[in-house]
Amino acid sequence: MSIEFKSRNSRNQGDLESNTNETKESSSIIESLKYGSNKSSSLNSALASSNHTNTLASNVRVVEVPLKESAIWVQMLIGFVTVVKATVGTGILFAPYAIVKSGYSVSIVLILVYWLLNITCTLLMFQCADEVNDTYSSIAFAAMGKTGKILADISIIFTQLSFCAVFVTFVTKAIQNVISGIYDCAPAYIEYGTALITFIQLIVYIPMSCFGRIQSLGPAMIMANIALFVGLVTVFTYSALELATNISNNNMAEISYFTNLESIAGLVGTAAFLWVSGPVVISYYVSIADYNARKRFTWLYFIAITFVFILTVSFTFVSAFGYGKHTFSAITLNLPITIGAMSGQIFFAISILLSFPLMIFPVKEIVTKYIDNYWKKHNKNKIVEFIVPAEQIRQLSIQKTPSKLNTPIISQKNSPGKENLSPNSVNSKLGSKILLRQPSGSISFKIENSKKNYSYYLVKAAPSLIVIILSVVCCMTAFFLINSLGNFVNLVGGIFCVPISIILPALFHLMLFRKRISLPIFILDILLIVSGVITSIIVIWYTFSSWSVSNESICNIKH
Repeated sequence: MSIEFKSRNSRNQGDLESNTNETKESSSIIESLKYGSNKSSSLNSALASSNHTNTLASNVRVVEVPLKESAIWVQMLIGFVTVVKATVGTGILFAPYAIVKSGYSVSIVLILVYWLLNITCTLLMFQCADEVNDTYSSIAFAAMGKTGKILADISIIFTQLSFCAVFVTFVTKAIQNVISGIYDCAPAYIEYGTALITFIQLIVYIPMSCFGRIQSLGPAMIMANIALFVGLVTVFTYSALELATNISNNNMAEISYFTNLESIAGLVGTAAFLWVSGPVVISYYVSIADYNARKRFTWLYFIAITFVFILTVSFTFVSAFGYGKHTFSAITLNLPITIGAMSGQIFFAISILLSFPLMIFPVKEIVTKYIDNYWKKHNKNKIVEFIVPAEQIRQLSIQKTPSKLNTPIISQKNSPGKENLSPNSVNSKLGSKILLRQPSGSISFKIENSKKNYSYYLVKAAPSLIVIILSVVCCMTAFFLINSLGNFVNLVGGIFCVPISIILPALFHLMLFRKRISLPIFILDILLIVSGVITSIIVIWYTFSSWSVSNESICNIKH
């Protein structure tokens, strides 16, 4: 059987205070548990020490020892890289085409407007995270209950899957361009093997998507970041050289300052696609335990997103004016057939190929949670769960009951909003696993029977099986929409990116603070929600009304 205790609370600045000694003692307990029964004496010693300390400090509030300045700067550096990596993706490659189609003056205005909207909504989510101290889905649950959580989870799932489908399409196009370049645009090798190249990517996607921990993707992410940097530098270099050649020949590309309203709707979808980073940034923000470090990260986020804005505008405008009206939906299609340019295409393909598992990993986590909850719901006779609101119950004791597992659990009062769990004794001869874990916002003590049956392994394998099916679905979607890549990006921006980055953050903030919100912030939330809804409707309408199919290739320029 499994016994789990959870303490639900809303953590704010005061709640971020903790007992440093308590943390060290908990670590010693966990270390003892790692090594099994042969370390039982160490376990008993650690538990005795913990009980003694808890008795002495039951009524003492201990202020957290501040992090060292060097540790905070390491967190800030990692945070800066996280924000940049979460924001700079394939969207930047479609922006030059949107600028050419819509006009350069209105483009810079709209890109700036949606950049500001995303910053505003992210800052609102930071406030929500301080209130709930948990990730995007938990904020949604705190704001709107189960309905909000389902809404957030569906939005995240479909946003990530749509990004994955765009990734597959882009990789296929890049590989086809390299093959066409190698064979000097021979007709037999233009658009070569679309189905083969699309579905063979599953050889990489399926194994990496089945990894149990996101940390396992670390080496792949490092390679993906390096490849992305090399690819961006390659495209920017060739675009700058093209622009310099045009200037020296007095042959500047002609781009209108304004075209028409319908094209602007397409630009809005691309602009929304550019700045989606909220869920990732919120997750990192919540992972910072020190309150002062969180305040510093808020400023760092603004610096990082400003850096990304300057990078994006420079890249898109240099590329747009470099190729002018000949700009394709993805700027990589404009690269010349040279070894350097083809190498850039390969690096881009590698970067996106390795980024696919990271994009689909949040989907796997959400699916895993729902499967676990379903399993618990239908196995109540095997699982006992205690949920204690910290604001209602400050002290709880679970008395020993007749059982083969001699594991009484006592929760002692410590600092407000926190519960300490201390197992008095553990019968290690029964071969049971004892897990101590502390997710954000709760402390859990779980005892699981070591005997596993068929259904247990099926539950554990189900998320990976679902992710495999979804990977195949992404490849099928990419295959059917490969010649409508620009329209597909706009559609993703309107249906998924705008809600998850603008509408839902403002809605959750409004619902979470509805009883103590000021009038100006209330009006701001309403305006954000309304503007997001109008944006989605316009972009979706434009995308379907202007849907087109075109076989774009680097060979189009050569011919």
